[in-house]
Parts: sequence; structure tokens; C-alpha cells
Amino acid sequence: MFEVYTHIEINAPSKIVWDVLTDLDSYHLWNPFIKNIEGTLAIGEKVNVTIIPFGSNKPTTFKSLIVHSLLPEKELSWTGKVFFPFLFYGHHLFQIKPVNENSSLFINKESLHGLIPLLYKKTILYNTTSRFNEMNIAMKHFIEKS
Repeated sequence: MFEVYTHIEINAPSKIVWDVLTDLDSYHLWNPFIKNIEGTLAIGEKVNVTIIPFGSNKPTTFKSLIVHSLLPEKELSWTGKVFFPFLFYGHHLFQIKPVNENSSLFINKESLHGLIPLLYKKTILYNTTSRFNEMNIAMKHFIEKS
């Protein structure tokens, strides 16, 4: 198991960051990594998440990810597997922590388990960290220019 962890401070209250994070219809306007999320953000519900992997223009969709946590203005997470959990299992977590009334810390991280992450740890760590950082910066710019 290993974790990809990124964060960025955004000059906006937690509510605004949360509103952008959970406005699935606007992802295409600002998010270079997660292009689409289909489904309902509710605990136990399944969502399909389409990403653009590092170094590619071809979308990849992870189907039937299960929403694990949904705490308004604080946390959103989902879990999923590829084929079997022993091959690849991930838990993606977004957290929003207030820094002060006009600023928030946005945390974007994923815990990866299984044989595939173990075998390709260095590549996955670099590529995923790069894409998470791109998403974080794009979210910051989108929010702060509004």
C-alpha cells in the first residue's frame, strides 16, 4: 500500500471549494484530470469517474466506484477496484479544511493497494501526483478568478 498526497491553499471559504468540487456538471470547464463523474454523490451510491491519465489524451473510465464518505464542506471519497481487489484497489479522498474564513486547504489524495500498484509504484506515484497537482492548481485558478 502507498499513498499519493497533494494539497493546495485556495483563497476562498470551504463552502465555495465544496460547491465547485461537487458541481459535477462543471468539471469539463476547469478540471484537466477528472473530466466527468456520472452518478449521484451519496454514500453507498455508485459513480463512474472518467479521467485523462498522465501523458495521454485518451479518457479512461473507472466504473462502479462506491461513494464512501460525503461530509458537506469537509470530505468526499470513493473506493474502487480494477478486476479484483488483490490486483488494484484504491480509496480516493478529497478533504477541505478551513485555514481562516476566506481561505481553505484542499487535499487530494489516494491510497493504492494491490499487486499492480506495488509493481508500478514509482510510475504511478509520479504520474498520479502530477495529475492531482494539475487538478488542484486548475481548481484554485477557477475559484479565485470567479
